[in-house]
Amino acid sequence: MVKEKGNEKGKGAGSGAILVADRTLLRRRWPEDACPSLAGFFIKNRARDQEAKVLVPTPRSPLGRRCRSLHSFVPTVPDRAVPLASRRGLLLVRLIPPHEADLDQTVLRLAVCNLLLGTCHQLPPLMRTTSVGYRDYGCYCCAVLSGDDCRSGGGGPEQPPGNSPFHKALIITAGHEGQWTMFDIHTLSTVKPSWSTTRSHQSMWGNTLGSFCQTDAVVCHGVAYWLFRDDKEQCFRIVKLMIGQHDYLTFMWLPAEMLPDRDHRPCLRLNSDGTLSVLQMQETGSQLQIWRQEGQESFYDSSRWLHPQTIELIQPWKKTTQVKDTLSILGEKCGKLLVMDGRGRVYTADLETGAMKEVADGPYARPNSPLDAVLLEMDWPAFFVSRLGTDRYSYP
Repeated sequence: MVKEKGNEKGKGAGSGAILVADRTLLRRRWPEDACPSLAGFFIKNRARDQEAKVLVPTPRSPLGRRCRSLHSFVPTVPDRAVPLASRRGLLLVRLIPPHEADLDQTVLRLAVCNLLLGTCHQLPPLMRTTSVGYRDYGCYCCAVLSGDDCRSGGGGPEQPPGNSPFHKALIITAGHEGQWTMFDIHTLSTVKPSWSTTRSHQSMWGNTLGSFCQTDAVVCHGVAYWLFRDDKEQCFRIVKLMIGQHDYLTFMWLPAEMLPDRDHRPCLRLNSDGTLSVLQMQETGSQLQIWRQEGQESFYDSSRWLHPQTIELIQPWKKTTQVKDTLSILGEKCGKLLVMDGRGRVYTADLETGAMKEVADGPYARPNSPLDAVLLEMDWPAFFVSRLGTDRYSYP
């Protein structure tokens, strides 16, 4: 069934929008084996007085062009919920009290939003276990996992049934213990709904904490990866967590020549063969360097990275003879890179062609101050089928 909508204020995407209530039409647009695509992104460091954060759609997103509040997906999400990590329609958020004076730096309050079902599950408070409080997002990293992620990681007794709305939250905190930087692994799931904390056997020497480049993880076949900046050694490391019955943390040192410019934040990318790539913009201009892992079997050898491929990102408003703006990476998902120029404008870039498209309703940002973004990928058949019978979403 297809239903025509008028241009009624506050409803739908505008005149001529169509609500789709027929699964056959949805499957015709998005076949069963369709891969998730980048739907948009949330901004963590927006105005403090803003309520539930806004999703900014990327160009050609099936959600349309206008920004949508998190409340439009999940009506029960508390105000001032700050997105931290996303995964296939799941969104991990931090809950911030209405008044900054009420924010306890020793406690992390979280919730998992299911954008497919429109539900919000508030998690028990996570108490501080390291010497560093939750002052900012650089002192911890996180991931939200689906049932498929945990099954592929050998979840053991925790392994969920195939049709379960299962989720698992992972938080890694770092802090000082003597002359060592220690890491704690905190896990909670719908099967085990209380926090379990494990002290990692791996540690870093020195009392300089450093920071995680992004809080959100790259996840593949039961393994989560983050990029960590070691301020003391002035280098980057990949943090690897084996997801399973016994979560296990390891590190990989990246060669110094890979990332000589530490002022430009790099990011991790998952390749189609399950290997990793490290992406970084060059110091000036719009050239992107891609360092690709040589093979999965050589993960623990930090020298086995292929010579970087360089891609010229094509800025749409510049002629080839003009000097191009320096770009900053905000994140990557589904083969799309999110970047920001020196004037605070946000773009998506195709990693195959280098073509850039400006985000129409991009957020306001200070020049030369990169936004902290959480990119949202979406399985569109599952999303629209789950929303049949509602008036909240339309087929553009």
